[in-house]
Amino acid sequence: MREFTTFEIAGKTYGVDLRHLREVLEQLPSTPVPLAPPAIRGVINLRGDLVPILALDEWLELGTSDGVLSRRPWMAVLDIAPYYFGVLVDRVSTASFEGELEAPGQGLGKFLEGIAPTSTNAIHVLRLPSLIRHLEQGLKQENALAA
Repeated sequence: MREFTTFEIAGKTYGVDLRHLREVLEQLPSTPVPLAPPAIRGVINLRGDLVPILALDEWLELGTSDGVLSRRPWMAVLDIAPYYFGVLVDRVSTASFEGELEAPGQGLGKFLEGIAPTSTNAIHVLRLPSLIRHLEQGLKQENALAA
């Protein structure tokens, strides 16, 4: 049986392995990062650690407007060594799933490990290493353009 931290974003449920959840906080004011890609909303000081805040909507290219992002009430702080970051979400929960994940469809497939059908909804299980590589590539491109 697998346990997931689930996030609701723009009406869809996304999940990551529960062991990656460090904590859940109300959205805190963040400090903008100059020249950062749109997916990076800023940084916060969380008990002495600088934590980048990511808009998963932008990262996944879901096309959600900025106005909606600013109203997201929660921040899930994730830890996937060596990275530590927060994501803005509408709702955070947990779910268990037993069985095989269904293959992801086109589009977000490169960022999904698969889909876990549950009795209430489908959990789009994120492939965090792929998402992190995608963000790193975006940062490298932004830095190359700024140089």
